Amino acid sequence: MRSFLLVILFLGTLLFFVPITLMAQETEPTSSQGEVSSTEEAGDASSEVDNEGEGVEEANASEEESEDSERGKEEAEEVGEIKVEEKVSGTYAPEPTPKIVINAEELKRSALEELTGLSRFSSFNIQEFFGGNALSILGLNPKFTLILVDGQRVAGRIDEKIDASQLPLLSVDRIEVIRGPLATIYGSGAVAGVVNIITKVPQDKLTANYLTRGGSHSFNSQFFELAGTEGTKKYLLAYRRAQRSSFDLYKRNPATDGDAFLNQFLKLRYSTQLGNKTEVNLSGSLFEENNNNIQTTFGGLARRGDFDTTRTDYSLSLIRKLNATSELSLSHNLSEYGHNVRTTLVNIEAVSPTEDRFRDEVRDTELSYKGYGERYLIQAGVGRSREHINSPRILIERASFWLNSFFVNYEAYLSGGNSLSLGLRYDEHKSFGSEFSPKVSFWKDGKKVDFRIGYGKGFRAPSLKERYFEFNSPFGYTVRGNPNLTPEIANTFLVGISFTPNDKSAFDITAFESKVSGMILPTEVRSNPLIFREINVARARSSGVTITASSLLSRRFRLSLDQTYTIAKDEDTGNFLPQNPKYRGVLSLLYQSSDKWEAELVGTLASSQYTSLENTRIAPGHGTLDANISVKSRYGKIILNVRNVFDRVNGTYGPKPGREFFLSLERSL
Repeated sequence: MRSFLLVILFLGTLLFFVPITLMAQETEPTSSQGEVSSTEEAGDASSEVDNEGEGVEEANASEEESEDSERGKEEAEEVGEIKVEEKVSGTYAPEPTPKIVINAEELKRSALEELTGLSRFSSFNIQEFFGGNALSILGLNPKFTLILVDGQRVAGRIDEKIDASQLPLLSVDRIEVIRGPLATIYGSGAVAGVVNIITKVPQDKLTANYLTRGGSHSFNSQFFELAGTEGTKKYLLAYRRAQRSSFDLYKRNPATDGDAFLNQFLKLRYSTQLGNKTEVNLSGSLFEENNNNIQTTFGGLARRGDFDTTRTDYSLSLIRKLNATSELSLSHNLSEYGHNVRTTLVNIEAVSPTEDRFRDEVRDTELSYKGYGERYLIQAGVGRSREHINSPRILIERASFWLNSFFVNYEAYLSGGNSLSLGLRYDEHKSFGSEFSPKVSFWKDGKKVDFRIGYGKGFRAPSLKERYFEFNSPFGYTVRGNPNLTPEIANTFLVGISFTPNDKSAFDITAFESKVSGMILPTEVRSNPLIFREINVARARSSGVTITASSLLSRRFRLSLDQTYTIAKDEDTGNFLPQNPKYRGVLSLLYQSSDKWEAELVGTLASSQYTSLENTRIAPGHGTLDANISVKSRYGKIILNVRNVFDRVNGTYGPKPGREFFLSLERSL
């Protein structure tokens, strides 16, 4: 604790004296630098606050706007459906790799209601596990992907993964993804990248929207949203209900089974001004799901069960404007997740149902500062995180940990459109001591060609479940935690080039390599009875390249290509990491006839992939084709979606559950 306080004292002194010294050399801030700091990123719990305050900063700097418009401004290029934000990364800018931004219109066109919809982009791979569907980035295990909602961590990791299908995309303004070394500065759990779901901020006096959707397997959903402003107050209320029946498309393949579910989601958000310089933001959400008729196999045995889930999230933030070029913010976030599982084996002699309950709680408190001038941006913060879990599976019934942290990031805007970024994060963990996570990146901004290079170090502390979990499976095996585990350390490099020959075409290529030492894996330590134990056993390496290209073929047609080549291996054994295809490619063609309607074809191709750590089982490659059509009518927007057109029963290894149809009506009330 003493070392932690000394670091805070030293870096805090540097934090406040550096901007004061630099600001004394300036006459007046420019509006272009105000724009650089206008977007909060995943590490900040108040992602949209700066956008609301831009008017004050622009008023103070309107006379210099044209003079410095080329310095530190936000330049965005459309790369198909991937918007490359070259200048703005929010909390940490500029980025050594582009930030991928998926806007609300893309989500609506594709009928994407859950985070698993990111699978339509090649650099995101959805990995199925017994707890749902998890998101993998850069070929690394999903446990290295940090998922945020409005900058807030969410609780509820199962097998160290967040089930992306339990994160509804409601009232979403955009989804931002940062891959690689910039993301590692967010600390434990963000080695591969950060996914931040950002909800919309009301701008009009009062708006009300309604959406109803029906589809295959008796799927139906209803969504209602009410948002508005009244003076300095902004409010948002959103509610969604979704339901589906169970199905079994192909009796011999359990991968074609689908669960019946009923879930409901409620979100509230409120913000107001206290005087001219202080803003208060409150938000809360509740998610409930009942999942039943689960059918799966393990060692030839089938089971049925019920899975009840509850997730609640609360957030409070205060933002204080110190002056036109700096602000201080304080945030507190609480996320709680609980589930109850009842499992029964159905093809052997009578066995009593096995029940399992689990509760996870995450608390984050952070105090951060941001200041900028004509040629610099400095951001820093200090925080404390706590997590505890309560379950019969835990050896000590209840386990907890705390983590103190400090981060600082300094951006220097050099001459010739070049930028240099230096950052450092310091973490002090209750069980694993202190850890430093540095990062450095350089960006050369040319007229048509941009070059970027970056390096970052990150670590992931062993979770409470990895250390104290003991699960006695009804199938005859046991998984035990290991209190002696050590953190997983990652070193990631990225280098990229963007080329924009004209206003109709854009190309980007990004190469990456990430090495993880001390990877935690379940390893068999006894065969009779079968016992697995979590241990640090491996060195993993994931390297590859992502290529994106977009071209406006005519006034109405846009063609986009997005492909990723990845080699992800366990360097100790030489085995490939499971559920990581060497190639994933997405080709999309968008046709916009007018303001009335548009049509899109999206084709996805993936190579074969191993499904086991031992590389004894392999799943064949597969391709899919989706079609999306949206039409504006007097009754609202009508959207027709056909997924996986050519694979009715998911007979190979495609996305569940095979061919699906959806019809939606969205309208403003």
